[in-house]
Amino acid sequence: MDRKIENIKSKINRRTRPARKVRLSFKSLWQSRSSPIWSFFCPFCKASRKVSFRPQPGGWHCVQIGITALFFMLLGWPWLAWKGVVSFLPFWALFETIYRLRMRHALSCPHCGFDPYLYLDNVERAKEEMDAHWRRKFAEKGIPYPEKGGSPSPAPSVPLPLHREEALTEGNSKS
Repeated sequence: MDRKIENIKSKINRRTRPARKVRLSFKSLWQSRSSPIWSFFCPFCKASRKVSFRPQPGGWHCVQIGITALFFMLLGWPWLAWKGVVSFLPFWALFETIYRLRMRHALSCPHCGFDPYLYLDNVERAKEEMDAHWRRKFAEKGIPYPEKGGSPSPAPSVPLPLHREEALTEGNSKS
């Protein structure tokens, strides 16, 4: 009888033991993206924004520019020889300029016209650019732009009825 009880207790203990962690011996073929999508909210209109490239150039860009400089050096070998390696600097300057222009264009909000680079440099000019953006948007829709502190918009030519009863009585009196 004691054996049976011990046997039952050991079976219960086997079932209640915590499960062991199992390690998989294979690696997944799917790798995470090396440069995640840079997502943020526009500080002016609160729209969700995403930029698919990093804000700063990375190490891989240096390698690409180095390979370009080496290719240029090999093309100009009869004239430049080893001095062609210096072509890395103008290629880097050109790349940096183009990369920063792309980043500036990607960061500016298409919804409200907010440009963070311009805002950090000159706040008043950033406000003027946003105002110009909204003027263009209003002009595209054919709506007059509301001026700050200007005269109120002209009253409609036909007065609008305030209540449903007034609308019904006006409609009956006209016919």
